[in-house]
Formats: sequence, C-alpha cells, structure tokens
Amino acid sequence: GETAEGEPYVVMELLEGEPLTNVIARAPSGLPLPLALDLVIQAADGVEAAHKVGIVHRDLKPDNLFVVKREARPFV
Repeated sequence: GETAEGEPYVVMELLEGEPLTNVIARAPSGLPLPLALDLVIQAADGVEAAHKVGIVHRDLKPDNLFVVKREARPFV
C-alpha cells in the first residue's frame, strides 16, 4: 500500500512459529520421514501456487520456510 504522503508500506501476517532450520536442528538424527515429506510437499505446493501467479522465489531453503502449528500439525 501507500500512505497519504506517498510512502510505500507492506502489511504482513504476524505468525507464531519458527524457521524450518530450527525444527531440523532439534532433530539431530533427522526429521521423521512422514513429517519431512509433509513439509516438503507443503513447500512445493506453495511454490507452485506462487509460480501460477508469476512469482518466482529465488532463495528457497530451510531458513526461508516458516513453520507454524495449524490444525494441530506443523504447517509451512
């Protein structure tokens, strides 16, 4: 958006969660396969949705994936 004075601004949802990097770090022997697959599929679905509207994410990595709890399960 833009303020009355013409200054641009961005409004973002405040999320309570953490980067995927932190989730991975707490699992020294690796994430359980079902959880890892679920998170990867969610991330891929998000990237697909962005690509469909012409948005390209050029720095996709665990630090840039944010994990929150939704419906009692981790959600990217």
